[in-house]
Amino acid sequence: MSAAIQPVEFPHVAATHQYGFKVWFGMDYPAWQRLLTHNRFDVSPRYLHLLPLITLSSLRNSFLQQLEKAIFGRRIERTELVAQPLFVIGHWRSGTTLLHELLNTDDQLTSPSTYQCFFPGHFLVSTRYSVHLLRFALPAQRFSDSVPLGWHQPMEDEFALCNLGVPSPYLVSAFPNRPQSSASFSLAGLSAPDLARWKEALTGFLTRITLQDPRRIVLKSPTHTYRLRVLLDMFPEAQFIHIVRDPFEVFRSTLHSTKVAYLLHALQVPNFRGLEESVFQNFLLLHQQLDAARSLLTPANFHEVRYEDLVNHPIEEMRRLYARLGLGDFDATQPRLEELLRARAGYRSSSESLSKVWQARVAERWGNIIERYGYNR
Repeated sequence: MSAAIQPVEFPHVAATHQYGFKVWFGMDYPAWQRLLTHNRFDVSPRYLHLLPLITLSSLRNSFLQQLEKAIFGRRIERTELVAQPLFVIGHWRSGTTLLHELLNTDDQLTSPSTYQCFFPGHFLVSTRYSVHLLRFALPAQRFSDSVPLGWHQPMEDEFALCNLGVPSPYLVSAFPNRPQSSASFSLAGLSAPDLARWKEALTGFLTRITLQDPRRIVLKSPTHTYRLRVLLDMFPEAQFIHIVRDPFEVFRSTLHSTKVAYLLHALQVPNFRGLEESVFQNFLLLHQQLDAARSLLTPANFHEVRYEDLVNHPIEEMRRLYARLGLGDFDATQPRLEELLRARAGYRSSSESLSKVWQARVAERWGNIIERYGYNR
């Protein structure tokens, strides 16, 4: 790893890591076995105690998944989405979570919850009792940025895809020291059967959310920015909101949050080797995939917003967004939006900054995108 950015100490994370909740507790047994086999069971000795725990949880998940199919199978088959999804996209740490929360103040919209995303195979039968039993399993806030956490909070659907056993970049968090394929970002390199399985997993997940809550679904996941062509093929009438943020801050914050994710969910001791280069390349790949899909996007299904504008003028930016995409009566949503903003008034993002050396490297590697969105320094 470069000497300029060293692995930082996270004592609050370290205290949780070895025995805390792991995303992988939500996998079914076949998905868990694929994850281990693909990574050749390369588990660090200090985490070997997790193997029987996650295995038992995966067997329970498989049982509940079959129970859900037996009880709700026919109703799921008859359920259709009330509208095609609204996607919040953009690179990690660009403000997707903030925008997701603001959209969820609209009572016409819904989003998958943390519980639904972490236990995607059986939430129809297990939410009521499991959320109570697991109420102490999650910290009150995200370790990376102090954003509130909770089982009923909106969450990234990429975690659901992860635990449903289809290709996902988030699987790297389990074995961060092993080589990883980039095919799970854009899905372009997947075989036809794997791509079909991925599509089936997403549509099945959304159908079951609709059965529980028949409103238009808002999905937020940076990974979907790489997959616009696939998503438009699946959902021709879907809409996308792309949020951008100062790339210098995105680089610094992405490094920090990725380290936290590895420390919290890895099954091996992460060495963070090559992390900076990975962030550089994935950022460029995201914008390449977005640019390649722009010919399919129109003002009616695509809108861009700057994080800084959203923070400084949230009501004006959200009103403009609603008008641009035709999302409905913003005046009806505005009071709830203002209530959320008052609740978040004390939140402050990190005041850390990159060294001049790393600012120069970011400017060199991401110069075209920095200039495009007006973030020149």
